[in-house]
Amino acid sequence: MRGDPNFTVNIGLIENGVPVAGAICAPATGEVWFTTAGGVIKRDGLDAAEHPVAARPWPQGEAVALISHTMKPERADELAAQYGFSLRTPMDSSIKMVRIAEGAADIYPRHGPTMEWDTAAGHAILAAAGGRFTTPEGEPFLYGKADQGFRNGWFVARGA
Repeated sequence: MRGDPNFTVNIGLIENGVPVAGAICAPATGEVWFTTAGGVIKRDGLDAAEHPVAARPWPQGEAVALISHTMKPERADELAAQYGFSLRTPMDSSIKMVRIAEGAADIYPRHGPTMEWDTAAGHAILAAAGGRFTTPEGEPFLYGKADQGFRNGWFVARGA
């Protein structure tokens, strides 16, 4: 572990190509998010109380995108024009998906390679919190691509 507060441990359950349950822990901060039958629960630390979280509706003119620390400003501008967000916060890791799931941000457009184990838990959590995780064209994002080495295509994670 690098000591990065955005480092996460991810556990996801896939059924028929769709993430149906997930848990993510950020060891540096002690935060934990996990799906339940009724949505998503977050615990803010080892001894902290659990509380439900949900994705927020798109805030017109104030939508926050989570982008990579290494993204070039020109590329971020292109994505902002394509997806309609106005604010940007650089962040690493699958923590981006849980930040959207808890209503702290609105969109994470990923136009670059990831692996299924990087996204399945966050996808399950985001969906259970009322968000969406799709291809850039808005199609369902499916898992179990063994023939492709479990490599993901591009995706967009969004709030409610």
